[in-house]
Amino acid sequence: MSSMRWWLPVLVPLAAASAAVPRLAVLPHQVSESYPVEGMISVIESVLDMSGRFEVVEIEAATDSTGLGGNLVYYLAELAAADNIDLFLLIDCDDPLERERTVTGGDTLTTKIVLTIDVSGRFYSSSGALIGSIRETTTAEAYMPDAPDAGNAALRASRNLAERSLLELFPIEVSFTVTPGPLFEIPEGSVAGLRKGMILSLVARSPVGIPDDPSQYEMLRSRGLLQVTGVTSNAGRGRLLAGHLVAGGEVVAVEQGSPAMISMAYHVMPCPVERVEDAEQAYPTEETILMNCLNIGGATCKWGFGFGGALTTGTADHISSLGVLFTAGPRIPVSSPAVALRLSAGGEAAFYMQDVRNDTLSSSTATSVAFGAIASADLEWLFSDHLGFSAGATGRLGSRADSWTVQDSQGYTRDALPWEVYYAKIEQGALSARAGLFYIIY
Repeated sequence: MSSMRWWLPVLVPLAAASAAVPRLAVLPHQVSESYPVEGMISVIESVLDMSGRFEVVEIEAATDSTGLGGNLVYYLAELAAADNIDLFLLIDCDDPLERERTVTGGDTLTTKIVLTIDVSGRFYSSSGALIGSIRETTTAEAYMPDAPDAGNAALRASRNLAERSLLELFPIEVSFTVTPGPLFEIPEGSVAGLRKGMILSLVARSPVGIPDDPSQYEMLRSRGLLQVTGVTSNAGRGRLLAGHLVAGGEVVAVEQGSPAMISMAYHVMPCPVERVEDAEQAYPTEETILMNCLNIGGATCKWGFGFGGALTTGTADHISSLGVLFTAGPRIPVSSPAVALRLSAGGEAAFYMQDVRNDTLSSSTATSVAFGAIASADLEWLFSDHLGFSAGATGRLGSRADSWTVQDSQGYTRDALPWEVYYAKIEQGALSARAGLFYIIY
């Protein structure tokens, strides 16, 4: 890994200077006949080619003991000389490991066949020197008598291996001088592998060694995450996601995975209900109660389109709820990186439980379910490198929980009678507000 990080920064500037990228060949080394070898190689080549960091070259290569299985160093050097190859990726994949697992399905026992597939890749230079290696493990399973699809699992593992190799073995690394924000110019572009949406981790560097005045020390305070918002062939532009950059200082930017955000918020939701006061009442009375909710969620944390979800739980007099929601939408910089506006829309399902008033029932609660579509707007304020405060509002349109289920004294499930529950109907309010904290993981 350390040798890879030393070797790649030497290669990338040379490639950028010559408006070319390294020529790479993907070869099967020891791949079991259980897998679609050509499909695996094609998937890997597609991922590496689309990254823009390599020129993928298809060559005819032997895979028996006289070829790759023999004197590997000599053979790769021979191929490199013949086809002008800079890098080789050799793929290995042994026979899948098979085991059986017994699972329960209702009142029956069922046997599953589980296959474990390991795909490994090794990167070599044109001289046959090992640069780095990576391994991806995946599983495939099926209920007997069906057989798991080992081929699709191997293709999935091959794609993951190629994507991980770009991030773990070949991260983009560039240095640049910080310009006044909020947009920062990057002196590398698509030729060097930079692409729109890429996340770069920034750390300050001193071009003069040990600083000799306070202003140079101040420039060493630069740090954070930068997202590439635009790119041409030889230049890029980025905006801070988190952190702080000092204009005039130099930073080293290294590619890393997309950051995620976890959040916890207090949510106040007005809920129109129809309350049943007592058994003598002919009709329920309409009113609105406030349900106090707690939302625990996660979402992507980058500029542009993202997605997320949350688990929600709420409570009010004689009733509680448990729900799940999924949303997607844009995250827009207002004053990067401190302030952002997140707009999202999605769906929600809520499970309601309320106390029953009939002592003869075997269940202590009546249950019901409601579904709805939601749209949210949140303002996020990042007041430290990782921790921030968010506040927002949500609009809802959906069904009501108006059919309650209970168990009678004999244990049979039936619809609740109106006088057996406290609320005949409940629905989530059309508009609600929330506030809470979020934490960015990177």
